[in-house]
Formats: sequence, structure tokens, C-alpha cells
Amino acid sequence: MAKLPENSVLKKLILKGFSDDEIAATYEVSRQAVCDRRILLGIRRKAELTTYVGSLIPWSVKTLQYGKGTHHTAHALESLKLFLRSRLDDESLSQRQKDNVARFNRRLLKYPSLVLDYDRESEKGFKWVDRQPADGGSIIRWPAEVETPSAEVLDLFKMPDPSESDGSSS
Repeated sequence: MAKLPENSVLKKLILKGFSDDEIAATYEVSRQAVCDRRILLGIRRKAELTTYVGSLIPWSVKTLQYGKGTHHTAHALESLKLFLRSRLDDESLSQRQKDNVARFNRRLLKYPSLVLDYDRESEKGFKWVDRQPADGGSIIRWPAEVETPSAEVLDLFKMPDPSESDGSSS
């Protein structure tokens, strides 16, 4: 009976860009076996990671407004999502996206007294507001009506260290 390689070998294959199907064929196992192990290793594929990051956004962002502006493509939101993907070590980020993360990090570090907030009813939606004690070390203002997530998730939203200003992840 065939079996998957050690975790370190599997991780290297995944990070080199081999698909679950390619790894499964090489080791004569099912694609699902590769997928299950990859998830246990905490490695997500781009589509999964992008979907996961989208689920972390605590606001109900306006995506459809007949004849009026929406907020789902706002630069601040896109930058926040890229920042989170970087924090999750998403190796699929393009150079342009990495540059965006680096700019976002620099902005956060330049203005540590501000946090990103969202107002669904405003024209622009996203705005930088003065940090309040309740914001703690977060880069966003967590909506009062949204349940506070796990400490692991909250950690993704913490202020970056100065060493992260180049776009590297924590």
C-alpha cells in the first residue's frame, strides 16, 4: 500500500507548486489523502486561502447597490485582505500584491494611532479613525455587533512589527 511522504517532504512539494493531483499520482494515493494532510499541515491553496481571508472580514460590506457605489472593491479592503493573506504566509501573492502589502504595512506603522473602520452607509465605506482603548493592538475597529473571534484570528489583525514593513509576514 502506497503512502504519503514525511510532512517536511510533502510541504516542500506543495511549496514548489505541485498540485494535490500530481502528488497523489506520484505517491499512488488519493487526491483527498493529499488534501487532508495538507490541511493538517495548515497549508491552504490560493482559492481556499482567499475564501478563508474573506470570511475573516468582520463587516457586512456593501456589494450591490442599484446605481450607487459599492465598497467590496475599495482599496483599503483589498489591502487588508492582502495583508491577512501575507500574515497567513500565502506564497501565491504576486509582486504587485506584495508591494501593496508593504505599502499597507508602512501606512500602519506611520500612523499607529489610527485603525481601519467601515461604515456601510457612507459613500466611501472605509475610513481611518482614531484608535480607541477598545481597539487594543488591532489594525481595525472590530464591530460591536460581531462576535469576537478566537485569539488566533485576532492575532492576524494585530499591528505589524517594524520588521514587517518590507511586506514579509510575521
